[in-house]
Amino acid sequence: MLALTGQVQTQVIGPGTFQELPLEKAFDAVAEWGQTILHPGNATELAALAMKHAIVMRDVAHLVLPDNVQELPGVEDPPARPRSGRLAATGIAPPPDELARAVELLRTAERPAIVVGNGARPHRDEVMALAEHLDAPVISTFKAKGTFPDDHSLGCGVLGRSGIPVASQTVATADCLLVLGASFSNHTSIPTWVPTIQVDLDPMILGKFHPVEVPLWGDIARTVAELQASLLAVDRPEARQAIATRWRRWRAEKVSRRDLVDAHGRLQPALVFEVLGELVPDDAVIAVDVGNNTYSFGHFFECRGRQDVLMSGYLGSIGFALPAALGASVAVRRAGSGRQVVSISGDGGLGQYLAEVTTLSRRASPSLTWCSTTASWPRSVASSSGPSGRCGRQSSSTPTSPSSPPPAVRPGSQSGRLTSCAPRSRAPCPSPTAPAS
Repeated sequence: MLALTGQVQTQVIGPGTFQELPLEKAFDAVAEWGQTILHPGNATELAALAMKHAIVMRDVAHLVLPDNVQELPGVEDPPARPRSGRLAATGIAPPPDELARAVELLRTAERPAIVVGNGARPHRDEVMALAEHLDAPVISTFKAKGTFPDDHSLGCGVLGRSGIPVASQTVATADCLLVLGASFSNHTSIPTWVPTIQVDLDPMILGKFHPVEVPLWGDIARTVAELQASLLAVDRPEARQAIATRWRRWRAEKVSRRDLVDAHGRLQPALVFEVLGELVPDDAVIAVDVGNNTYSFGHFFECRGRQDVLMSGYLGSIGFALPAALGASVAVRRAGSGRQVVSISGDGGLGQYLAEVTTLSRRASPSLTWCSTTASWPRSVASSSGPSGRCGRQSSSTPTSPSSPPPAVRPGSQSGRLTSCAPRSRAPCPSPTAPAS
């Protein structure tokens, strides 16, 4: 990420003039690198260094531009761009001896499983090829939701607090884990007692919180290809059968919940995300916010195809979804892909950046859809809170009033977008007695 900020004019920096702030210090806690541009002569080089830090360090670079500098003429003969030789290739392979240890561990495992983190998202094709080669189940962290489709016969969904029993039961039976691009966050709770091969391009992530059996420093795509080339194809029909059985049980559980309403007539999140799953295209970009609605999304929404999920770290910043979806809609429009972008927020998250609805109506791609969900379901009835509150499309003039009855989402057009919201009659929710699942 590159952050560009303005500053007071250079001649008044220092004595604490009106609106002066030490911006480099203010951004220091959240930026890996920062500089102030004072002269056109080095502006190009500072901009190149900022981009290099942002790309190589995968962090925030920050440039400060005082008011008078912003109005200075550029250099008459700027360097040509792009310029080669400033960035090295990242497709590095792990050391051969460490790779051999990982190959042997996978070769002798009877029930290997693959855990994909968000770092593996750019390499989903290579991950799928290895999973099918080994006939190994694939579990996702919450940040990696959608990297491996839930409707694949080896897909097991999300592990951890925002996850489902299919993933946790599969991990519980594994005798070897291949973890790709995951940070071992306590939100995910990847088991530490199972022999583990961890692959990451960032050496600081390897064994960060506890030792792993084989830490592999290398590019994920390159390492996965090396592992696949070194291992014989395996057929494990019992693994696929076990996954299918777990999915049947979990989907039956969701069906049993979806017709419930609470004492206020609010819908069960299982219904909301079931219908949303039917409407969202296979290649949609889905931005999710922070709150109980996000937990419900993790539990009940089943990803398929090449859907991408965007989120704020591990639920760090409320109000993330709508601005992120606006950015994604610009990106897909520039790419000419025509992908639909969906924003899922709670009432609090949407309220944080409600003014962006103006931007949404004026500037955003017509493919952007937003859905606001509110939450107060007891956890003993639902795995997390978050029945639907309001849904709409970018073309809507105003969102539904917060005081209106909570409607359900339902299919409204052949185009597969959210086009209508209407109440549905549901059975009352029984008094909660069973523990949360």
